[in-house]
Amino acid sequence: MEAACNPVPSCLIWLSDQVTHLQSADHITTVSGLSTMKLRYTQIFVIFCLPFQVSAIGLLLNNRTYDYFMSGNHSEEFNLICEVFDNVGNETLIWYRGSSQVNVSQDNSINSSCIRVFPLSHEDNEESFTCLLKSNTSMKLSLQMDVKFDPILTAENNMTVELEKTVQLSCHFKANPQATMSWLKNGISAPIGPRFAQYLGSDVFQLTITKAESTDAGNYTCQAVTNNGTFTTKITLIVVAKKAVLPIEAIAAAVVVGALIILFGMFARRNEIFKSVNLFLLRYTLNISRNSVAESGSVAQTQ
Repeated sequence: MEAACNPVPSCLIWLSDQVTHLQSADHITTVSGLSTMKLRYTQIFVIFCLPFQVSAIGLLLNNRTYDYFMSGNHSEEFNLICEVFDNVGNETLIWYRGSSQVNVSQDNSINSSCIRVFPLSHEDNEESFTCLLKSNTSMKLSLQMDVKFDPILTAENNMTVELEKTVQLSCHFKANPQATMSWLKNGISAPIGPRFAQYLGSDVFQLTITKAESTDAGNYTCQAVTNNGTFTTKITLIVVAKKAVLPIEAIAAAVVVGALIILFGMFARRNEIFKSVNLFLLRYTLNISRNSVAESGSVAQTQ
């Protein structure tokens, strides 16, 4: 808050019979904002001192001078009114939603400003609005929204897991006020036991099934209960047989055996392979010789 003080007030003194003699300046003191002057050689005197006049500028947010929470229901509207009081000249007001400035017209920002939030949604819950004085941004008031809304549930429609594998069903939710959460399987409470574990976070509700069995297949329901009713979303879980997968050791052994078979086959037929190679080289040499003779004959005829 800004404050401005006027000069020290003047004192009016009436004396009965003698002239007033003021002592040195160190005898002038200030007590509770009033100047008191010690006088000598006075019999009767009257002192009138005028108090300081203080002018202060302030803000009102929906007729409040402090930060507060504002509650409302989904689809309703909020009207936020910010006003300046005790100002000498015109003052400009600015708004922020969270960390983002709200655009308002010039006419809607001088001395008084109003913004409307409509319709309220779950995204507005816990959002803050702040009104600031442009000439002194340290002067501000804020309100935080408390928007009531029914649970909003989202989840995958279908999930598949192999036998003896682990699967995690996740249900993401938002609600204000908080809802009572539970899992159902085929319309009744989900199984409990060492293979089943439930986890409830601030915005996710999970059911983890380890070492899945064929009997675990079915329709799972994520259920949220509030005073306004029951809200659900469903997940269909399918359990399939394990895929046949060759172990790495078997694949490595097959590769080694195949390579050995090829090497042994080549070794057993080494004589035939050598004969084929020699025959190929002989034919290649003869072809080169024939081509050389033919080229020599052509040169001789030309000469």
